[in-house]
Amino acid sequence: MARLAVRLGAGVTGTAVQRSAGTLSGVGRDPAHVALATRPGPVPDTLAGTQVLALPDVAAMEGWPEWRAAAGEAHVRTALVAPARSGARIAVGVVVLGPR
Repeated sequence: MARLAVRLGAGVTGTAVQRSAGTLSGVGRDPAHVALATRPGPVPDTLAGTQVLALPDVAAMEGWPEWRAAAGEAHVRTALVAPARSGARIAVGVVVLGPR
């Protein structure tokens, strides 16, 4: 994740997220970004499917008002969620969050 963040730019962080047996967990360098990636909003909703979600301007997106407010508090302006599957019951994804 650190290499990905360095390649994408200063202030960009990557968080790995996993949903197993209905529980969402994450790991990453920035605790605020891990908390954002694992709260109700676009990340868990995207993990339920197979499509990549790109949010170039989080403040202007529709839906998830609580998540959008938390993103603002965490100084997140952009987000990219890339879901994948690991077996039938486990969803994993990479969440990349960019600065304001």
